[in-house]
Amino acid sequence: MIVEICGLPGAGKSFLIQQLNGSRINDRKDGSKLLAFFIRIAKKAAVWMPSSLILKRKIKGALKDIPEQASFFTRKKSNYINKLAMLAFGYRWSGRNVIYVDEGIVHQVVSFAVNYNFPMEKVFGLLDVLQECMIHTEVIYLNVDLDECLKSIRKRNRHVCDMDELTGEQLRCFLSSYRKYFEAINQKYQYRTIGRDQYNEIEGIFK
Repeated sequence: MIVEICGLPGAGKSFLIQQLNGSRINDRKDGSKLLAFFIRIAKKAAVWMPSSLILKRKIKGALKDIPEQASFFTRKKSNYINKLAMLAFGYRWSGRNVIYVDEGIVHQVVSFAVNYNFPMEKVFGLLDVLQECMIHTEVIYLNVDLDECLKSIRKRNRHVCDMDELTGEQLRCFLSSYRKYFEAINQKYQYRTIGRDQYNEIEGIFK
């Protein structure tokens, strides 16, 4: 079973998952490097599986007439679509164990929508296409105030992705766009909503 934690950048999704996993995410030994290598290969191969190719066609069909010009970053649409297909493949084969993820299907849909300024009906259409891969998925929205997210991003001061290079009003506009989509999605799909300090509630539900 997949438990996807989604929310604004800077909301604390990764930290929350580390708490839920007892920090096992970052506790890998050198002996696991070979396993990690094979996992990377499997991820790339998953995009070209017949089920993934069918799903990618459906995704492209749901996204006809979306804007051609990216709003924030130069990441290609095909990159987003491949990532969604890879995630969907993983969701289908997740098994019975509870797996917590922080950049899952819903988060990727919103990230895609923010960068290409999707009309809201396109977001809903894309999520509807992906529902068939999310039968055994629980989505939890980490609802954190936008200003708190801004503070967290500035405090960590990292430079590992495109978002980290946004500053001032650009960054606020970026986060506001995330919030707009997440609020509309939450209203439609009624995902479970929690605050930053409520991760113990999730532990109680999925133990």
